[in-house]
Amino acid sequence: MDELAGQLDQPGYPRASYWVHLASEFQVPEEVIMKCQHSFESSPSKHMLECKEGFDTNFSVQALKKGLRAISRNDLVQKVDSCRLPTSATLREFRERHPTIFESICLQMDHHNNWKALGLSISIPDETLQQIATSTSCAKTVFDIIEKKNPRLTVKEMRDVLKEMLREDVCKVLEKYLLDSHTAVNLRENINCSEEVAILLDKETPGMKNWLHFARKLGVSKEDCDNLKPKGNPSPTKALVEHIVQVDPGLKVKTFIEALMKMQRIDVVNALGKFI
Repeated sequence: MDELAGQLDQPGYPRASYWVHLASEFQVPEEVIMKCQHSFESSPSKHMLECKEGFDTNFSVQALKKGLRAISRNDLVQKVDSCRLPTSATLREFRERHPTIFESICLQMDHHNNWKALGLSISIPDETLQQIATSTSCAKTVFDIIEKKNPRLTVKEMRDVLKEMLREDVCKVLEKYLLDSHTAVNLRENINCSEEVAILLDKETPGMKNWLHFARKLGVSKEDCDNLKPKGNPSPTKALVEHIVQVDPGLKVKTFIEALMKMQRIDVVNALGKFI
């Protein structure tokens, strides 16, 4: 399975078939594909709606539907309507009474990247949405690594690196909260500072240096950086194969190999040859 996941989780050479094409070969429904690709527990849509519920315990299902209509997701409005909730129902009641449909809506918004637009339409502050976006922050993990490797690294040394990266915006945040003599430990202890710096460095804007450049300049290994990038599920291929086997536990290896051959992934077949 590890070999298979390593070969099929991401497209290899241009136009190579990967796990999504394998799902197509076995006629796996789109909803299952989304579940393989996105983890509900780490779903930004789920976190965002839970935030709204925390800010406003009376936030209604009607208001949620209005927000969904505002971002042209009338298909999701129909899913909510299928629950036949009373007009007075709250988001909490919807989430607790219909967890499967709630999860389905969250995964749909994650997959189509609608969750920020919905958040803005239901009046969640942009700052909160930014924090949700960086909940699995690469930059914050870099700060952890730097603190362990070099706890005496000063804010001035970090600012010098950021200036070299032409990231004056991040320098200004550090200046707002910390002195030049403060260290990497102080940066981690100052929650507001680390949050704001992470939000800026996590953005992967073309032409702008980000958390990866910052990490490499401060001695974080390439291997560590490669492992930092947040993922959905650990392996969509493994989740997909688990689903295929649940649907058809008698599926023969031969049928599986034939699907890989049809996808023109002879390299994967050869890689599996040492196991089966």
